[in-house]
Amino acid sequence: MKHYIIYYTFAILLFSSCQYSKKGTNSQSKNIDAVEIQKQIEVVEKDSPKTENYQIETTNDKTAQKIINFLLDKNKNEVEKNLLTSDDRKFSFYEIDLNDDYKNEYIIYLQGPYFCGSGGCSFYLLNNDLSVNTYFSVTYPPIFRSSSKTDGWHDLILFGDYNQDGGIKNYIYLKYDKLKGKYPSNPSLIEKVDLAPSGHDFVMWHDEFSKAKPYVF
Repeated sequence: MKHYIIYYTFAILLFSSCQYSKKGTNSQSKNIDAVEIQKQIEVVEKDSPKTENYQIETTNDKTAQKIINFLLDKNKNEVEKNLLTSDDRKFSFYEIDLNDDYKNEYIIYLQGPYFCGSGGCSFYLLNNDLSVNTYFSVTYPPIFRSSSKTDGWHDLILFGDYNQDGGIKNYIYLKYDKLKGKYPSNPSLIEKVDLAPSGHDFVMWHDEFSKAKPYVF
């Protein structure tokens, strides 16, 4: 049994070491089929204390502080008038390269009830200099960074409608518009298609495969 555990521990470490490049937070494709690896991890660590496993692209506290400053400035009026509770000011983010220029963009998920409704929540996509690229309304995670591109930027994929049995019926592809310099702001207005994300598309805000570290601004 000891040899069994050592073998799988080594295999898991070898798999994990291949997930990220030497470029730090520049993200590589995340294989969604990693569920079998996760099962092996659970076998090896079943007697270990439970700890939060956050995706590395969500854990840079220096980046988080920059985003906190951005959100405080963006919501200055609401903050000064105490219109936002601590629950309203929850967020998480991913720093990820969307246009392959070796500079990360920042996707911010505003998770408090002030920014969420029946149609979804608000998201920001910031450029590397923290200027606003796109403000997304009525958006639900997870979000996939597709390997396909439009105008030099990776497409973003969202879940569309659900079947009666809870399965995903279709998907929404958000394609970058070079003339407008941004992605479509309202995903609900985009025509849905049947093409699902592939196992090589990077998934964000998926509790099973890619969990994001929470913050408060």
